Amino acid sequence: VNATNLAFTNQRISPHTDNPYRDPFPGIQMLHCLSCAEAGGATLFTDGFRVAEELKTLDGDAFRLLSGISHPFEYRDPDAAVLLQASVPVIKLQNGNIQRITFNNRSAAPLSPELPELEAYYRAWALFDRLANSGAFTVRIELKPGDLAIWSNGRVMHGREAYERGAPRHLQGAYLDGDEINSTVAAALADGEDLEKFFCDFSEVEALSLTGKNA
Repeated sequence: VNATNLAFTNQRISPHTDNPYRDPFPGIQMLHCLSCAEAGGATLFTDGFRVAEELKTLDGDAFRLLSGISHPFEYRDPDAAVLLQASVPVIKLQNGNIQRITFNNRSAAPLSPELPELEAYYRAWALFDRLANSGAFTVRIELKPGDLAIWSNGRVMHGREAYERGAPRHLQGAYLDGDEINSTVAAALADGEDLEKFFCDFSEVEALSLTGKNA
């Protein structure tokens, strides 16, 4: 079978954000594990904000380029008459603070060859890519049937380890608009709802994840 998407293979998938070619983009992403591979296939979550902060520490000029130049992203399916395009910086800032990360090698369209600092820009892209794939900012989780992972698609990049063919692996994905969540939270706060009762100890979740246990 010829897969039309890397996700439909058993190959490793590097850290990325989804649907960068959409405007508005899906702010919240979910993966529901229905069945898992016998060996390999762990899900990887990489904190894009931390990667960007490390980039700024290591190379301020690279940070300037990735936050100051909008990169074009594209998805095209001629058979379905679909062409989606959007441009956004890899590191989107608001009032000097990181607001959103957009990074996807497979959906990135080429920049204009006339762009000033073109080579420097792609060196910055490559450095961001190396940091994202270094493992220093990544949590590895082996999702089991019934597990549901939910994360911010504007901050957390996700990926997957390669896995051995055999037992079928099925993770079903879905998206939510970010403003749906923001609206629900704002309405609850306006009604005096105590949101802390919904919080969990994420430090405990991270600790379990880093030890390889299912969180």
